[in-house]
Amino acid sequence: MSSVLVMGIMLFFKSLALAGWDWETGGKAGYDSNLDRAIQNPQGSGYLGAYLPVNRGPEGESRLDWTLSALVDGAVYPNLSDVNYAAFTVAPGLTYFPHKDWSVNISAYLQAKGIADEDQSALAFGGKLLFKQKWGADFYSGQ
Repeated sequence: MSSVLVMGIMLFFKSLALAGWDWETGGKAGYDSNLDRAIQNPQGSGYLGAYLPVNRGPEGESRLDWTLSALVDGAVYPNLSDVNYAAFTVAPGLTYFPHKDWSVNISAYLQAKGIADEDQSALAFGGKLLFKQKWGADFYSGQ
């Protein structure tokens, strides 16, 4: 009985620590008919990939709240292994609610992408500004 109680307490504290966080995992499969972006004799390959995004959206409890998105993903191409990749992206931000149905989000992002052919690996950074309006029960617009 005590082990069940301990497990229950551990799950309770874990749920408190992760409140407001969305975790997802998944896989993807597909085919790219022109991986090398050649004009003549393109090389194609199928691929298998996986991804793990973690998001913390604004809670709506106050007019200003912080957000965070992180994504780890990668893919393997059996026929053209030079383009196998793994990537990590992180995007911290702030969301402001000027009205209950409107929001403004500003965030920066940083992405590191490693590719088997190291000449194609990259580090990218930037920012985005998103305005979102709710016009009805199920209709939003965003810029």
